[in-house]
Amino acid sequence: MSAPTPLLVVASSAVSGGAERALASLVRFLPELGFAPHAALFERGPLEGWLADVGCPCHLVPFGRLRHPSDVARTVVALRRLARRVDARLVLDNLNTAHIYGGLAAATLRLPAVWWQHTIPGRRYGPLMTRPLLDSLAGRLPAQVVVASSAEATAAQRELTPRRRVEMVHLGIDLDAVRAATGRGARLRTERGWGSEPVVGIAGWIWPWKGQDVFLRAAAELAGRWRTARFVVVGGTGEEAFRRRLADLAAELGLADRVIFTGPRADVYDWFDAMDVAVHASFGEPFGLVVVEAMALGTPVVATSVGGPSEIISNGESGLLVAPGDHRAMAAAIGGLLSDPARRARIGAAARARADHFSDRRMATEIGTLLQAVLAAR
Repeated sequence: MSAPTPLLVVASSAVSGGAERALASLVRFLPELGFAPHAALFERGPLEGWLADVGCPCHLVPFGRLRHPSDVARTVVALRRLARRVDARLVLDNLNTAHIYGGLAAATLRLPAVWWQHTIPGRRYGPLMTRPLLDSLAGRLPAQVVVASSAEATAAQRELTPRRRVEMVHLGIDLDAVRAATGRGARLRTERGWGSEPVVGIAGWIWPWKGQDVFLRAAAELAGRWRTARFVVVGGTGEEAFRRRLADLAAELGLADRVIFTGPRADVYDWFDAMDVAVHASFGEPFGLVVVEAMALGTPVVATSVGGPSEIISNGESGLLVAPGDHRAMAAAIGGLLSDPARRARIGAAARARADHFSDRRMATEIGTLLQAVLAAR
């Protein structure tokens, strides 16, 4: 049996987001796929602990902002030194910022680089509105393969980098870990005193592009008919000003005593299990791991028909799709499920079966095959 190939994984973000969770899932399987991963992190965060839990050595490297060329050089030099120290044969860059630095380090060492692109190029996601620029900069650096997570993301990436090989790999989750929460939602409902009251929720980082405001407007449409319904917003704050606007909006809509903002939760799967309907209101989702997580628990999902959700869900069968920003259509879809328990159960069962496709092992195997092909091509 040949020795595993040393692989340097560069991660610019260590927060509890979908891209970071997907990376941790991939790294868990890399040893059995023939790789010995070492992670270079630009910041501390939950990802560091997840990687350590699966036995991946983590190295914190200094992060230099792009506006300061000397700091950029310092980061690239640190990555070069680390790659040499671990005898890396390949560099995997998670997100565009990581590829700007990791791609430069790989190029100067004449190592092949793979860029795992978790966004839809050209879309604006964060408050600084810099991602289109970062995608453009990253697209100028060599990459043997760019991995995208949905058909929409893949098409946009091929337009951005027409001379690069771009492959689509749907993200995956640890289905067993998610489904271990089955039944815990009932306990959560009991603890909250909800009983059999309808519970509708949305989970994810609180950003404007995630559409929590659309969810609240849909909730206001539903509140009159379902007077005991509870509405839950689960997730940490990405933009504090937007979070405050959401609290003000809930009050303006008369929902202050009907909406719960949980903040970041380690037990998010329990909350999905407690929901009668889960909502995903994004305006441009590259994939949407939370959609798959809710589906894996048999919770029917109402999502916007953009990016990943439109590929994950078969409309009317394993979930319902509505146009982004249309809170009335969203409310109608949610209301239809709440008023028809048999249909809700049928869609929930189909959702659970559909989620089986999105396993982390399948994702890791597909990406591992690409990494091996890059090495073979050398």
